[in-house]
Amino acid sequence: MVDDDFTPDQTSDVKPSPHSRIRNMTGHDGPVSLQTGSRVIEAIRDEQPVGWIFLDKDLPPYAEIGGLLVNPKYKKEAEAIGEELISRSILLAEKSNCNIFYTTEWKNSSNNKKNSLVQEYGVIWQRLYAKYGFKPAIIHNFDKNDVNICLFNLSQSSCYNDFMLSHPLSILSISGGEIGYKGGLAYEMKWTDLQTDDFLAFYIEGKRENVMPKIIGVSQKVGGIAFDAHINDTSDVNNLGEGTFKVHLVNHGQEPLVTYNTFLAPKGITIDNDKLSNAISEIRPGKEKSYEVSYCIEPHFKKPKVSSNTVLITWQLYIENLSTYQVSTGIRMDNVNLL
Repeated sequence: MVDDDFTPDQTSDVKPSPHSRIRNMTGHDGPVSLQTGSRVIEAIRDEQPVGWIFLDKDLPPYAEIGGLLVNPKYKKEAEAIGEELISRSILLAEKSNCNIFYTTEWKNSSNNKKNSLVQEYGVIWQRLYAKYGFKPAIIHNFDKNDVNICLFNLSQSSCYNDFMLSHPLSILSISGGEIGYKGGLAYEMKWTDLQTDDFLAFYIEGKRENVMPKIIGVSQKVGGIAFDAHINDTSDVNNLGEGTFKVHLVNHGQEPLVTYNTFLAPKGITIDNDKLSNAISEIRPGKEKSYEVSYCIEPHFKKPKVSSNTVLITWQLYIENLSTYQVSTGIRMDNVNLL
């Protein structure tokens, strides 16, 4: 954790959850105080830090949660302390209008068994994240040494909730590794109802070192309604802070799609597309619509500290009688020097 990112702005006593009991060193039940900084949440016991977790919620709808650590002196309480930290992170992310959460964890593989931290905590952390709705999204080649995995939590996403409400026995399948997708590569997470063959699939790109994990495409079939929506990578940003990207929507179903579009971008980025934004349109069966979207970054835009130095623009697609879907493109800020 980075010390200069920790400036306590919130302290509260959090009672142990119904699923776990946090005990102090004398063996009695006791609360843990959580101090929330700008990017780090600390668990405090007897005025001493006993655990930490990192939270980046600056790029809604995404929030990155990770770097979970517990002081080895509190090994017996690691699961309970970790649960309180994850729970608080999700709560704070939701309050910042984030509804897609992801985290990076050690892969539970023979290559990692030599790492003492993995041996001590790896399976515990995976168990906790699973308890809070995180699912495996990227298993292979997420980092150059292939020792990390990426988990996604979509349980606060409207389209996921709407689909699972009417398809509660749907089964998750994942590609694990990259598959071909729209001329590039992506990881697939797909929920399928084997009773109806209806499905909801997300296509994700991301690399541990330099590409922020994000959803770049969504496909769904419910009865006679079926579609595919995806977003292209952005063009290079010029010295005026201008760039473009394309969004695509294909109607594979038997019924027309009535859609409404908006865009979500950080403060300091302007979206310029009157034809698409806030416009209602209809797409007939078998037809496709594609739009080029322009954006402009203001000269004094503050680059992100984390999230792989990436800024997100998210296409929020509402489809009548279905749900709302969020598909994102990333603007790499490494070499952007605005005039």
